[in-house]
Order: sequence, then C-alpha cells, then structure tokens
Amino acid sequence: MSIDVGHIYMKKYLITLFIPFIFIAFSFCEKSLNAPEIIISNNELYNLAYSAYKWPENFYQEDSLEGSLYYENTISIKPIDQRGNVWNQLCTNDIDTARHWSELSSNYSAYYRELVREKETEKFYEFKRVYSIRPNDIILSRIHKCSYLDRSMYDFLKKGKIIGIFNKNNFNQNDVKELIEYLWFVEHYDNGGKVHLSITAKEDLEYIHYIYEIEIVHGDWGVKDIISYIKNTFYIKISNGEITHQTELIKQIEGKQN
Repeated sequence: MSIDVGHIYMKKYLITLFIPFIFIAFSFCEKSLNAPEIIISNNELYNLAYSAYKWPENFYQEDSLEGSLYYENTISIKPIDQRGNVWNQLCTNDIDTARHWSELSSNYSAYYRELVREKETEKFYEFKRVYSIRPNDIILSRIHKCSYLDRSMYDFLKKGKIIGIFNKNNFNQNDVKELIEYLWFVEHYDNGGKVHLSITAKEDLEYIHYIYEIEIVHGDWGVKDIISYIKNTFYIKISNGEITHQTELIKQIEGKQN
C-alpha cells in the first residue's frame, strides 16, 4: 500500500445558542483496513484547535476567492412554487447549459445578480455574479463538469452512501488527493475549517483518502468548548470512480471556557 501524507490544520467553528452543550454523536466503528494509526495528544489537539493555521502548503485551496461559492442544483434553478424535496448538484460539459442554469438560479433568487465574468477549469464552470445595489454581494455560481465530477446521484437533503462519481480519465493517486481536498475545501473554506492530516492510500481495487479534522463546538456562556478529532474516510473505486464516505470520532476533549 502506498501512502502520501500532507500535514494540515483545520478549524471548524460551530456556534450554539440557547443550549449549554452540544456533543456530536459518532459511532466508534472499526478502523478501515490498513488505515494509518494516528496518535495525537490532548495538548497537541487543544493547541491546534486554537491556532491560526489552517492547512499545509500542499493542500488544495483557491486563493483570493472574489465571492461566496454556490454550486447550482435542482432546487436553485426552479421557481419557488416548483421546487421539490430533492437537492442534487448539477453537472454538464457544455458551457451554454451551465450559463443557462446560472441565469435561472439568479432569476429565481431573492434578487437578481448580474453576470460580470465567466471562468472555466478542469473541475467546473464559474459565473461571477454581482448585486448591482450592493456590489460587495458577490456569488460565484458554479456547475460541475461531468467529465471531472458527477454528483447528480447525491441528494443533499437525504444523504446516501455514494457522494459522487470521479470521471477523470485514468486518474491516479495525486488526482484522488486533489479531488477529495477540493471537495473538502469548497464545503469548509468559509467556516474556519482546520485539517490535521490528509493521507492517500492505494489498495488493489480502490484508492482511500483520509482527512483528519479538528472541530470546535462552542458552548453557551460559562460552558467550555468541545474539541473533536474526526477521521473522514473516502473510498474511490478505480473501476468506475464511485466515491463513498464515512466519518469516525477519534477523540473529544474540553476546550476553553466561554
């Protein structure tokens, strides 16, 4: 088994109101086959949780985001009275289709944001949209490229086992690392997320990527924070790119007094 390790730091702040404590419930399931055994002391966990560091230099990130990321979906492109209870992110390999979805989403939003710039990468189409009355109100409207990632089978309102299909041709271990870190980044970039480790391994039939994250849940006034050390395991089948995900709580300690 080959392993690639990146040392990262992540801070995820969850503010709680009206309740003295929140404990996140995780099942203490068995470790994945050949999963690396990570040992972190309570002192190290505490110090990392309150440090300013987020992730290492080799972790996927997008510098100088000009607005809030939003991935268009089956709800955003429909009028309010036609929206159902299924939320699937969209993908296409046609920029005109992507632009049309972005335009529909803006039209059906609380207010219209004008399209001021387009961008295309291996991973997505992006449409920068600005609210003319408040120019600082900027949305980066994105649509996945199906040739890279298809998440149309994953319902964000009723989460299932398969979270996406990695469609990049002849993907390798470095590609898997970038994919999973990209998925983590776009979900956590604006919530103070902190990652301790990012590790990629290869088995016969699949790649396995581990993200060890540190999460802080803030208690109410007079109550200590709760710091959790969490292992996220992503499985990517080599044969078809199917991505599955599981989460395991490794340890939990008390943090600062509020």
